[in-house]
Amino acid sequence: SMFESMGLVNKFQIDYETLCRLMLTVRKNYRNVAYHNWRHAFNVCQVMHAILTSGCMGEDLFSDDPGDQLQLQTGGAAEKMSSMEMLVLLVACLCHDLDHRGTNNAFQQKSQSPLAKLYGTFATMEHHHFNHAVMILNNQSHNIFSNLANEEYSKVMKMLKHAILSTDLTLHFQIRKEFFSLAGSGEFDRNDKKHREMLRGMLMTACDLAAVTKPWEIQKKVAELVTSEFFDQGDKERAELNMEPAALFDRRRKDDLPEMQLGWIDSVCLPLYEALVKVEPRLAPLRDGVKANRVKWLKLNEERKSSMSVQSDEERATAGSVDSGEDVGTVTAEYREEEALRRSFDSIEESGPSSPKAPPPTPREVKAVHFQEPLFERRGLTSKRHSITGRPFDRRLKVQTSISERQIIVSRKWRSYEEKGGNGAQS
Repeated sequence: SMFESMGLVNKFQIDYETLCRLMLTVRKNYRNVAYHNWRHAFNVCQVMHAILTSGCMGEDLFSDDPGDQLQLQTGGAAEKMSSMEMLVLLVACLCHDLDHRGTNNAFQQKSQSPLAKLYGTFATMEHHHFNHAVMILNNQSHNIFSNLANEEYSKVMKMLKHAILSTDLTLHFQIRKEFFSLAGSGEFDRNDKKHREMLRGMLMTACDLAAVTKPWEIQKKVAELVTSEFFDQGDKERAELNMEPAALFDRRRKDDLPEMQLGWIDSVCLPLYEALVKVEPRLAPLRDGVKANRVKWLKLNEERKSSMSVQSDEERATAGSVDSGEDVGTVTAEYREEEALRRSFDSIEESGPSSPKAPPPTPREVKAVHFQEPLFERRGLTSKRHSITGRPFDRRLKVQTSISERQIIVSRKWRSYEEKGGNGAQS
């Protein structure tokens, strides 16, 4: 396990069965939601393990280098996370979203949920996650900290609470300006207690958002899972709270995912990883992963905008054709046959005596032509076949066209022709 590979099991004399029971119970206490589930918690813990080991931000408890051993004994390795900090950070990652319901803090406040009434409006869900973790750890068969002295145990619980609460983005935005300033100016000091606490919080956020650093196929899939959970919350806001959700939670704007991801990367993720690289250059692969995925999202967003532009041009062209009375689309063979019949009738009309101008069409006839339904069937006439072709007059015209007065008048004249036996008599 990750705990064994870092030497933490031996360091703190953790009973292996107790560790296994803790892991199984934590897993069981995650709900089956789209994103904030056990898989997410495990992935966050794996990233923290990579940062502490491959990123060389934690103590190497297996080092055989005499220099490293001397530093550990004299406290000269204070720049690295201590073994206790590493243990707390791994446990915090595994427990940071315990019993997540698939809805955020804002939803708890809007819906006046029992959790909001219990924990208040500040970091509602994060307080619940921490208390849920404490409840599990209080069981003696799950408490991997049981061998610690009382003072150490109290210190561990305080660090665990701070680490889990740090995953609240509201708290992250409150402290990140100071952290970015220290990292950018080179004044960040890992030996400073306040700076060190700030760094642990930033690492928790970096691990929580680390899906954006993964290879493109994984990052795209995770982004879809996140938005799926957000859309479910938006649906609840509409159905249960009778409120319009924010754009990020609006299912109707699902096609805007590339644009929303670009905004998320530029405003939250990339600045965080760039600041961490200034503190520890060996974390550069995380920043590079974010930049690579940003290129992919930018490409998708440009393709989406291009597609929307083409679609908009087609809609304007279609609207212009309808307004000018021109036919839209391809005229079918059936439509050409009907036009031929109408032209034949026009020639019969011209060879007979002149008839008075047809009256304006009735609303019923306009409706019949508009819906392209057989006029004879609409008027309830018994004649169902053309007197010229003998074919049933029950076909729909498969063409989109504007409804002109001439079409309605032709339909009226053809009806009159049919009613009088098709002998060329005029109305």
